[in-house]
Order: sequence, then C-alpha cells, then structure tokens
Amino acid sequence: MIIKTLYVYTKPNGETVATLTKPTDYEYTTRVRLIAEENRAITNGQVACTVIDTDSAEGWTDCDLPEDTVNYGYRLQEQEEKIKAQEEQISSQNEQITMLTDCILEMSEKVYNE
Repeated sequence: MIIKTLYVYTKPNGETVATLTKPTDYEYTTRVRLIAEENRAITNGQVACTVIDTDSAEGWTDCDLPEDTVNYGYRLQEQEEKIKAQEEQISSQNEQITMLTDCILEMSEKVYNE
C-alpha cells in the first residue's frame, strides 16, 4: 500500500482543496491517500478499494483484489479504449461516406453531361 499525505485547505472563495503539494499561503489539515499496489486492493474490513482518501491509514491493510472492487484506473483505461475504437469506426464511416459522395457526384456529372 502506498501512502501519500494530502493537504486540505479552504480558499477565500470557500472552495475546499485537497492536494499533494504542501500549501505555503494557507492553513491546512492533513489526510492520507491510500493507493493499492497494482492488481491488489486495500481494505478496512468493510470496504475494499484501490484508492481512498481518509483521515488515517490505521486499520487499512492490503488484500487480494476482489472481483467487485471498483478499480477506477482500470475502468478509465477501458473507457478510453472504447472511445478510441468508436473514433476509429467513425473515421472509417466518414471515409466511406466521402467515397460514396464522390461516386454520386461523378455519376451525376456523367448523367448531366450526356
């Protein structure tokens, strides 16, 4: 398990910020971001996850990655792959439309010229 210190502070406009960079201009409190090792999870006995922001690492341990664990990094990569495949499909369809349009224009010119 990887443990990162989070610095939490409130900007003058009321926005609460949690960052890994220690602020120099604001008073802050600390929390921790727990990150599971690759293909692993972390648990507190009630929840298993791959990343969580919490007040303390106490009570959290490494565990095997359950099938139903929400793995946001994996899901994001999976979604990006789906989007890329869809973009490639759209590009291919656009090429086909362009070819058909060119054929129609060419045939129209022939008919018009006859």
